[in-house]
Amino acid sequence: MTGPITAYLAGEMRAQRGRLVGMTVAKLAQKSGVSLATTKRALAGESALAIESFVPLSVALGLDPGVLLDQADLAVNGPRIPVTTQSDVTIAAKRGLSRAEQRRRIVGDEDEGA
Repeated sequence: MTGPITAYLAGEMRAQRGRLVGMTVAKLAQKSGVSLATTKRALAGESALAIESFVPLSVALGLDPGVLLDQADLAVNGPRIPVTTQSDVTIAAKRGLSRAEQRRRIVGDEDEGA
């Protein structure tokens, strides 16, 4: 059994292979240097891929592995929300910053009244 990120990656790789005219599973395996059995399992989402297989398969499909992983993370986990830690607030307060300035620096909000 695999997780949702593996399923997302497999779906994206299958979709890209489908867009590439004449790219059979065997040709993909040959082009990437990944075994045919591993390539089949990867496209089926049957097993999590080692990075040594994921990167060459992605590149052989014309996909950027880093972008693909970011897309999978976003699709599965949603957007990242910045978190203000207590230590950030404490440091800002010790520097004599106003609450509005602390918030602007830590969260990135602009002061509308300034």
